[in-house]
Amino acid sequence: MHPFEPVDEPLQLEALLQDAAREIFRDERFGSFSRWLRDNFDRYCDESMFDEGLAPGTVQALTGHLAREIWKYMPLPGNHFKPRPLPKLKPNDPCACGSGSKFKQCCQRLMGNFSLTLESEQVWVFAIPALQEFGLLGKAVASRQVPLEGLLEAAIELFDREQFRKSAALLEPMVAVENAAKSSGLHDYALNLLCNCYDALGFHRKKRLLLEALVEQAPKSVLRGGAWQRLACILMDEGDDQAAWQAFQKAQRDTPHSDSLGVLEIQLLMAGGRLNEIPPRAEFWRRQLLRTGLLRDDPQVELLKGFTEDPVGMMLELSGAEELLELHRWIEQQQARPVPEYLLEALELEDEDGNPAAAATLNAPTGLKSVRSRWAKVCPLVPAFGISTQNSSEFDPWEPELFDRWMGVLSRYPAAWDDLDVLDDLGALLLDEQFWGDPAAQQLLERVLRRSRAIIRAALPEGTQLPWLVLENRPALRSLMRLVSLLKESGRSSDALELSEWILRLNPADNQGLRLELMDGYLMAGRDADALALAQRYAGDIAPQTRYGEVLALFRTGDLAGAESQLREAQADLPHVARYLCLKRIRQPELHEFGVTVGGEDQAWLYRDAMRPTWEATEGALDWLKKAAKKVRH
Repeated sequence: MHPFEPVDEPLQLEALLQDAAREIFRDERFGSFSRWLRDNFDRYCDESMFDEGLAPGTVQALTGHLAREIWKYMPLPGNHFKPRPLPKLKPNDPCACGSGSKFKQCCQRLMGNFSLTLESEQVWVFAIPALQEFGLLGKAVASRQVPLEGLLEAAIELFDREQFRKSAALLEPMVAVENAAKSSGLHDYALNLLCNCYDALGFHRKKRLLLEALVEQAPKSVLRGGAWQRLACILMDEGDDQAAWQAFQKAQRDTPHSDSLGVLEIQLLMAGGRLNEIPPRAEFWRRQLLRTGLLRDDPQVELLKGFTEDPVGMMLELSGAEELLELHRWIEQQQARPVPEYLLEALELEDEDGNPAAAATLNAPTGLKSVRSRWAKVCPLVPAFGISTQNSSEFDPWEPELFDRWMGVLSRYPAAWDDLDVLDDLGALLLDEQFWGDPAAQQLLERVLRRSRAIIRAALPEGTQLPWLVLENRPALRSLMRLVSLLKESGRSSDALELSEWILRLNPADNQGLRLELMDGYLMAGRDADALALAQRYAGDIAPQTRYGEVLALFRTGDLAGAESQLREAQADLPHVARYLCLKRIRQPELHEFGVTVGGEDQAWLYRDAMRPTWEATEGALDWLKKAAKKVRH
C-alpha cells in the first residue's frame, strides 16, 4: 500500500518511482523492469487517462519512454550505486516497447507527445527508501554517490512517516563538524530536521551535545550559525534569557542574512515579556526579507507583518490558545470605550487621630446592573471575599463549555468592560495557573488591570479613601493589588512602588499587607527616609519587614543608637531573624503551606530569603547586626 495520497493528476509519478526503485533493485535488469512497468502501468494512472481516445500504441510508447528515463537515473548497487544508462535508440534499432518493429516504425513517431523528464536528485529521493528495505543504504552512503538533496528529501519522507530513527541516521552525517566549512542552506535544514527527530525520540541530551559540538568545534559557517540559533531556543526555554540573547548575537555574526533570525528575535522578545519592542523589530526584519527578494505574501513576511500589527494576537494564534485569542480580540474591540463614571457614596470615617476622613463606597452606574447580573450567572469562579488575588474555583473556567458561556456574555455585552466586578473576575481568570509565565496572558491581564485603575482614578477625588471593609470596594482594591504584583514581576519596580503608595492612601488600614512589600521596595531602592516614615506609620507592626526594615534604615542614616534600640524591641518579638540574616549558610526550616508562624523560624527564613541581599549590599550592616544582636540579648 502506497503512503502517498491519490492526487488529481493523470499519472501518480511519486508512487510509480517508489515502486520502480524497489523493482529495479530486485535483479537490476532493464528487461524485467520494462515488462513490470508495462504490466502494472495502469495502477498509477487515473482512469480518465484511458477515456481520452489515445492513439493506438500510445500507452506502450509511454511506458517504454518512462522505463528508459527512470533507468537512466536509477543508481544501481551492482554498478557502485551509479546509473547505467542504455544507449540512445537509433531509428533502425528494435523499439524498446517490445513490439519487434524498428524504433522509427513504432514508438518514435509518438515520442514527441511526451515532455516528461526526470532528474538525478528526484530519482534518488525514491531510491533511498528502497535501498533501506534491501539493507543497502549504508553501502550507498559510503559510496559517496548519494547527492545531498536526495538524502535530505529521503529524510523528510521518513520523518513524515514518523520513522524518526531512520531519518536521523540519514541526517547525522550531513551535519557533522567536518562538513561545516562548506555548509549551505541544505545543511541548515538538515540540522533543523535532525533536532526535530531527536525531540520526537526524546533524545534531548543528544541534541544538546550535537549543538554544543558544532558551536565549539565548527568554523564560522551556515551550520554553526544554525546551531547557535537552536541553542538560543533551548536556553530561552530554560529561562536563561541572558545566555539565549548571547547565542542569538553569535548566530547573527555567523549568518547575518539568515531568514530565520527575525522570527528567533521575536521569540526571545516574547519570552522576556518585552512585547512593546516586538512591532518595530518585526517591521525591521520584514523589510530585510523583502530586500532579499522574498515576496510580500511569503509566509515569513506575512508572519512578521502580523507581529508588527498585533504581537499579542500573533503570539496567541501561533500557540493555538484559541480561548485567550478570542478574549484578546474582545478586549481589542473595547479599547475605544470611554471610562465610565462611577458613583461615590460617602462614608462616615475617622482617621487615626480621630478626625473625619473622606471615604466612600464605589458603586457602579445603574446601567451596569443588568450586565453584572448576567455575568454572575455564567462566571464559573467562586465569589471572591478575601484578599486572595487568584482563582479558587474547583472547576477549570477555561474548559470549553464554561468558557463559551462566560465569553458569550462578554461578546453580547461590551459594557462588561466598564464593570469593576467583571474586571476583577477577568483578572482572576487570567491568573489561572495554566497561564503562569505566559507573556501573552500577562499582557491581557495588564490591560484588564489598567482598565480597573483608570476607572478608580476617574471616580475618586484626591484624598478620598476606599476602605477594604466595605465589600463593594474589594474588587477595585484587589485589581490594584494584582497590578502591583504584575509590575514587580515584569521588573517595573518604581511603578510598583508608586502604585503601592496610592493603594495605602486609599486603604490606610492595609488589610492586604501591602506595607510589607512597600518597606522592602523602599530599602531596595535606597529610599531610607520613606522606609522610616512607613515604619512610624505602622509602629505597632510585628512583621520582620517593618521591624527589621526600620533597623536597616536607621543604620543607613547613621542613627546607630536608634537602630540598636529598635533592634532590641524587634529581637523580643522576632528572636530568629537576626541569626538567619547573619549566617552565610543556614538550613531551611519546614515551611507551612497555609501561612507562617509569627516569630517563628519559618518567618525568619522567608525574610532572609527576600532581604539578605539588601542587607549584604549595605556596607557593614551585617557585621554591625551580628555584634548588636549579641549585645541586646545580654
